[in-house]
Amino acid sequence: MLITLKSMANNKFVCAENAGAKPLIANREAAAEWETFDAVDLGNNRVALRAMASKKFICAENAGVLPLIANRDAAGQWET
Repeated sequence: MLITLKSMANNKFVCAENAGAKPLIANREAAAEWETFDAVDLGNNRVALRAMASKKFICAENAGVLPLIANRDAAGQWET
């Protein structure tokens, strides 16, 4: 299922900046490919998000210590 994410803090869309090569940021007025994500159902009440800009999964890098980035080919624990 394709989705967009809009920040309640600034009312802007979340973007997979630089085609997913930079951390996600809510800085776009409108949603296009870089602001669109595929919500992938992994079963057992788990979901992973894949950025349409890079076709890679969003990762909570270093167990969530680092900013979110769309740089993973597969969905594991950090991408769920």
